[in-house]
Amino acid sequence: MQQQITPEQGQNIINDQIEELQRNTLQEEQEQIGEGAQGICYRFEQRVYKFLNIQNSFLSLEELRQMNRFEQLCLQQLASSDYTCEIQRNICDNDFNLWIATAYMNQGSLNMDCLINNNYINDRLSLETLSIICKRLIKILNYFHHNCIFHLDVKPENILLHEEYQFYYSTDNINQEYKIEDGLQMLRNQLSNEQIQMQYKYDIQPDYLNLQQILSRFQILQPNDRIIITNVRFSQIEVHQLIYWIEKWLRFQNRLQFNPQNIYVKKGIKICFCDFGLARQFNNQDINRPIFEYGFYKTPYQILGGIVQQQYQIEARMIARQEDLFRLGITLCYLLNTNQHIQFKDIQFDQKILLQFLQQTYNQNNINLNNILIDDQQRLLQYYSFINELRRQQAIQNQFGTQNNATNQFLRMIIEMLSFSFTPSNYFYVNQEDQELPLNNIKNVKGICKILENQQRV
Repeated sequence: MQQQITPEQGQNIINDQIEELQRNTLQEEQEQIGEGAQGICYRFEQRVYKFLNIQNSFLSLEELRQMNRFEQLCLQQLASSDYTCEIQRNICDNDFNLWIATAYMNQGSLNMDCLINNNYINDRLSLETLSIICKRLIKILNYFHHNCIFHLDVKPENILLHEEYQFYYSTDNINQEYKIEDGLQMLRNQLSNEQIQMQYKYDIQPDYLNLQQILSRFQILQPNDRIIITNVRFSQIEVHQLIYWIEKWLRFQNRLQFNPQNIYVKKGIKICFCDFGLARQFNNQDINRPIFEYGFYKTPYQILGGIVQQQYQIEARMIARQEDLFRLGITLCYLLNTNQHIQFKDIQFDQKILLQFLQQTYNQNNINLNNILIDDQQRLLQYYSFINELRRQQAIQNQFGTQNNATNQFLRMIIEMLSFSFTPSNYFYVNQEDQELPLNNIKNVKGICKILENQQRV
């Protein structure tokens, strides 16, 4: 049970913690990196602290603390994956639930507002990169939804990028593979620089940042460089940290047999979600239509869920899944626009067009637009215009006989996401091929973003 405190007490505890972190951290290693209704994020060295925004939030302290506690539970439940910022459990506030701490993601978020007026063609993410990002994010959402966790605030700011050292398993020249327990013991022996092997396991504290520091000893200078992990020797405690993460990685890949000589270390880009403050859990027994009050992007369900198709009973988890996919679709439209691949134009307000579209979409003629706020009508028309523009781009592809290429498939995925249906297409249940995220393209564009953002601050 949460200890009861007043907002003033909570703010004082937060202020004391921030002051302590500021005293113990070099000036250049600390900065405020974001603020929202739920929290204010600070970076201290390689960790991010998300403190409750008690003073400026429209939510009560107890609502904020509940969101914080549930976010921590989500991060812990998803920790076996590589799809969230690594939670730093030992420095989260477990007494009052006033802050959580995660590893810092060094390439920032997918927010690229700074590129809108930048006309240099090389300073943008390629269509190929955006397509790979799209497939990876669908795979991540599939994993969340399989675990009954629905993010419900998918937007560019909540999708983070991080350059990191990664493990890679080569299937070339495999002489023999061993059961995972035997292979890990062999690897333990091969990695250690100590002649006497300790048979017991250290009671280690898994630490992603510590892992990255250990792997930095691999001199990887080029994006395509890959070095066999057994080429470097480590202290016994480093070996135990490595074995923990390698086992976690192997099991997440469903690889129950492997050869230690086929594990490599490389540089790569991690993409993950943050900010689970609005996340919800639903199971198969939840059949009532849920209410989603918040979220950066307002969806068709939030606007129309209480107006159309009232005769249908829809599982809550299916609605929540479509909410995540729809917001991902809008996020991808944003990326296509800011990276200047497709220019989505504002649409002229026309209730007749909107009414006709809604009647056709929901097969319902008695829709009364007077029940929908004017701002929401404009929003729905804007989404409708996105779909039309994407279809127009598809038609251009078809004219050149490229209807089966990666770009066309990418556009089709976004159109499927932007469906005004309250349930998702089966198209997204099949995980796409997990291609490697292009390190050079992402680093270059994020580097340009950092320069432009610094110029805008001056």
